[in-house]
Amino acid sequence: MKTKQEELKYTILVYPKIFSDKEEASKSIGIIKNNILDHPKVLTLKQIADLSLKCAISFGYGKRLIKDDKKSYRKINWQYQQIIAIDIDNSNKENSYLTYQEAIKLCKKNKLKPAIVYTTFSHTEEHHRYRIVFALDEKINTQEEYLLIMQYVCNVLSSNSYTIADTKSLDCCRIFYPGKDIVYTDYKAIVKKKTVLSIKPDKQKDINTLQNISIAPDNSNNQICYSDNLKEIIKEIAELKKLDAHSLKQLRTLINKGFISSTRKVSTLKYNIYNIYNYVDLNNICRYIKDVSVLTIDDKASNPLYINTPETFYSLAGSIKMDKFLGLTLMKHFSCILPNHEDNNPSARVEIDKEGKYVYHCYGCDKRYNLLELLEHLTNSNHLLIKRYIALKFNINYESEWQSSKDKKLEEYADFIHSDIFQESYPLVYKTLKRKNLFGVLTMMIDLARAYIYDVDISGQDKVIFFLTLNQILNKLPAFGITKSRKSLYDSIIFLSRVGLIECLTTEHVPIKLKNYLKMIKNKSSKQYRINCYSIPEVSTELLERAEQIISDDKKHNVRAKHFCREAAVRANKDIANLYYTQSIDKPLSKEVDTFYTRYKRTAIRLLDKQGYTTEKEICGFIRGFNAKTKERYSCYCLPQLIKELNLERVNYSKQLERKYGIINKTKKYFYGISQILIRKESD
Repeated sequence: MKTKQEELKYTILVYPKIFSDKEEASKSIGIIKNNILDHPKVLTLKQIADLSLKCAISFGYGKRLIKDDKKSYRKINWQYQQIIAIDIDNSNKENSYLTYQEAIKLCKKNKLKPAIVYTTFSHTEEHHRYRIVFALDEKINTQEEYLLIMQYVCNVLSSNSYTIADTKSLDCCRIFYPGKDIVYTDYKAIVKKKTVLSIKPDKQKDINTLQNISIAPDNSNNQICYSDNLKEIIKEIAELKKLDAHSLKQLRTLINKGFISSTRKVSTLKYNIYNIYNYVDLNNICRYIKDVSVLTIDDKASNPLYINTPETFYSLAGSIKMDKFLGLTLMKHFSCILPNHEDNNPSARVEIDKEGKYVYHCYGCDKRYNLLELLEHLTNSNHLLIKRYIALKFNINYESEWQSSKDKKLEEYADFIHSDIFQESYPLVYKTLKRKNLFGVLTMMIDLARAYIYDVDISGQDKVIFFLTLNQILNKLPAFGITKSRKSLYDSIIFLSRVGLIECLTTEHVPIKLKNYLKMIKNKSSKQYRINCYSIPEVSTELLERAEQIISDDKKHNVRAKHFCREAAVRANKDIANLYYTQSIDKPLSKEVDTFYTRYKRTAIRLLDKQGYTTEKEICGFIRGFNAKTKERYSCYCLPQLIKELNLERVNYSKQLERKYGIINKTKKYFYGISQILIRKESD
């Protein structure tokens, strides 16, 4: 017969998918964090034990503060907790090691009876790794209480001033991966919350003194403690930002006066140049870049390091010893240094990933940044400025004279599109970019070209060419303050390409040298993805006048942005469509749209023959077999083709047309100067 304790139920969060191992679950961690709040469960301890081997679990209860909020589970969402769990990795085996049997005895001895103990997937008989779960008699209602209780647990599970507890599991929002085997259960075991909280601080060691937990003291006024190295770096970046802002202001003044400067003068910062040889094992570069000829290393450390491909620069930056450069500790937890993260419970550390690159990883706010990304967030700077700072700091020359000259022209392009003269001279382009929110995307593409520009020796052409996958560009959006879906971003790039402000290169237009280089990069990657090649043309009167003409022609030929896609583009002009829909060249048109167009055209001819005029809405009204939304979308695809094939024109409704075609408008179906009707063009 079940006891009352065994029948008690606890509210936890359980992601419903069953995972076969930790690796499978870790690949889905982003989805789990974003959705686990939608899956609360009220379970007994036995049910919790069963699910702990199958599903990802958070032992606390949280809820979304706003109904439609889709952000991941964070401390702000946490409500209460009655089940606590802690991971035992025995990572410091030399100083402190406990088998799960010894840990259970130690817990019982200290009035901390475990309810469930199960091994994790990395557990072996030689090295015990496991998770201990405790059930409390009362809910923990504040995060302060939670930390005090976890502090007591860490003290119990320690010896020789070392705790065997994994500090990452101290987070109240921690998501625990499925385990391997249940090794102990006691569903009657209950820990009294008041008993644990009543233990005076002088009877337990301060958690900060336990040697394998690196927790910085709580900072008053929520200020972040930076190392001396980091303070100096932030100061230097601020100086560089001021110099860049001054240079930019001068350049924009020249542009607004009606001409573009071809030269820029920026003062050189005076600070300690770091020796790259002390911070990077240059032999590692061979692991990232097979063609080491792109790296020119001088025997003297005082001379610049010459690099002429973006990949080599980013590989080099990724292998800079972040801990040494920023004055942080490697593979040891410390309080997160990111803005807007109050981290009283250390959750960040500098790690080395599988490729040997240094990464800043905060488990509390779930952020993972390389060196450049971290400095961008710490200083609120753009990517190009941080790239330039790293190059100056380590005496890296990543631009040839050709690259430098192209970089200046790209910067002039970015500045010109934000100038007053651009708005006055090219009003159609300006209004279209503003209406479609494309200024940010165009500026981002220009900045990405500047960051990833290839030398003429690699690209094989005297034009700016760079390549990125669509997902890589999508990941750059937050840094530019842009919010777009993948489809919206794709549509934005296609539109900019269609009007000629950027170029999407087809396979045959990619230079052979660059094509071979792309194959080398793709062969190195375990993932199979499409790499898109882009080019940014030089800003000129001809370029912008052509963009004005294309936008004007779109309006004239009734090409609408809504529902615009490859289907619509090909029906308008297949050859032109293939220039910017490079991923779908010669892809057949939709048979369903073909069927729609056949009926669409037949209906239009019948109405024109009968009454001399018709409207888009009237044509759609006679077509059967499609719902209203589908008819609206397909009409957008097909109308330009219909106008072209039947030699029609779309004109505003007027009294003259009303008299000419004998239109009776008693129901006010048409409005003068607003409604548009389709009529046949008069022959010359």
